[in-house]
Amino acid sequence: MILIPRMPNSIGGIKKLAKELKAASKSTHFQALNLAAQQAGFNNFNHARNLLNTPTCGISNTYKHQVTISARWRDWQGNKGIVSTTVSIPKPFHQLIRLKSLFGLLSGLGVSGPEDLSFVDVFPGEGHTEMRVFTAARAIRFIATIGLIPAPTPRNALPFFKDTYGSQGMIPSGDHTRFWKDPISGHHVVSDETYFGEDTPSLIKAQRIEWANEHHLSVAFPKWHGMHNPGYGTRITLFSQSLNVAPFASALDNIPVPGEGYDMNLLEPEYRKVV
Repeated sequence: MILIPRMPNSIGGIKKLAKELKAASKSTHFQALNLAAQQAGFNNFNHARNLLNTPTCGISNTYKHQVTISARWRDWQGNKGIVSTTVSIPKPFHQLIRLKSLFGLLSGLGVSGPEDLSFVDVFPGEGHTEMRVFTAARAIRFIATIGLIPAPTPRNALPFFKDTYGSQGMIPSGDHTRFWKDPISGHHVVSDETYFGEDTPSLIKAQRIEWANEHHLSVAFPKWHGMHNPGYGTRITLFSQSLNVAPFASALDNIPVPGEGYDMNLLEPEYRKVV
């Protein structure tokens, strides 16, 4: 049977194409869904579902749900308070990510309401607490945009790693390395966010590209500044052995600049506009 390539534009169309792809190959149902979504121009089925299950007549309608992240703090002088921020998302948080997947930048968070997440621990000082809250908010934006979910440090995220913390696993000038998983295929993506300033230096980019080619990795440098601490100069690089990370970078680059529009609250206070 020869399938004529087409571009479905609905979840129903993607599922129908997936059935045909599965019948014509030995792929699993999940693999067929992912392949059909990619044929339709999405990164994966989860990414397609995030976008097609919500209205597409504008950002304000597409990101019609919200989740608020908050944390308590106390300093050595006895001062205390709460830091919180709200991020818009395309669907309710419990549909976007399962609670058992709150790893990495979302670790330590618990559900405190239908649209509320809060850190369990009381953090030492307001500044540190702001960083944790806003970093978590940017991570949720990352998840909502490209459909990946946080993953614990896996043994096979980059299979050539003989020792995750040894020389075999060292990304050139790497720092704040985190792992993400495609929930459909199970394949991993690695993000690295080092303090580089305005942009990743050309020499570092060249070294990372050479390193990625040596280990047969896909690599991309999104213009979007990332999650860890972009207001103070961290810049993100993506790697994967099994997935093409270029579409992820492209999707991230379409996120409005932090401090504008629906991303108003995704930067630390001194870096965001007051409204």
